[in-house]
Amino acid sequence: MFRSGFVVLAVLVLSVPAEKFKVIREWKYLNFTWSSPEVYQTTHDQGNYIPENNIIAGVKQYHEYYYLTLPRMKPGVPATLTRVPAGPVTRDTAPLLEPFPSWAMNQVGDCQALQNVQNVEVDAKGQMWIIDGGRTETLGSAPVVRCPPKLVIYDINQKSTTTFYTFPDEVASYNSSFLYDIVVDDTDGGYAYISDNSAKDPGLIVFSLKQHHSWKIRHSATMHADKRASAFKVNSVTVSAPINIAGIALGPRVKQQKEGVVVSEERE
Repeated sequence: MFRSGFVVLAVLVLSVPAEKFKVIREWKYLNFTWSSPEVYQTTHDQGNYIPENNIIAGVKQYHEYYYLTLPRMKPGVPATLTRVPAGPVTRDTAPLLEPFPSWAMNQVGDCQALQNVQNVEVDAKGQMWIIDGGRTETLGSAPVVRCPPKLVIYDINQKSTTTFYTFPDEVASYNSSFLYDIVVDDTDGGYAYISDNSAKDPGLIVFSLKQHHSWKIRHSATMHADKRASAFKVNSVTVSAPINIAGIALGPRVKQQKEGVVVSEERE
């Protein structure tokens, strides 16, 4: 029997300041749209589906779907990119996750498929830019190098892959990179900016769609963890966790200034 439903995500909507947040999706355990009860049971029994190891990292909405990423930090994650309907709230707030674009594109060990997706971005044309770290079980003592890190661009509307790009090892290390976040600038032929949260070689990866080429920007002062800010308390317990460049955002273009601070009137 399928299991659905440990709350890992609650998407919140706030339309009026005085209105309370409203939970529209939440799960105790994440489950999937299996092809049959037998496939579910076999996958579970073989340890390829371990419910408590499935968590949501990234969320993007495009038209009628929420797209959810489930990084393969531990074993037992059958799909690393999924989607659920974004329709009106119903009594079922824990819908089954549909592997996206398909079960085949989430096959562990197939380097033409997705291995470990932390985040995605969807541009105005409906193209999903997917960063795949290539390694799985990254929270374990010995992460498994399945495939080289790559960027896949999938056209949601046309239901086809338009770009498949493998990063060179000197840009995204096959053994130590951690492709964490992505933002997309669709001008000038299209650029993706990807944060590499690597403990050894953090930086900002730039990919030019027009040139089909990537390079990495490294800057220790801004992209490495500040040792003075690496310790914090959780329930009165001091934790030391130096965190290199991670989440990123892309602001609007501004006019070039020789000096001074850009203000709103100077935006293009």
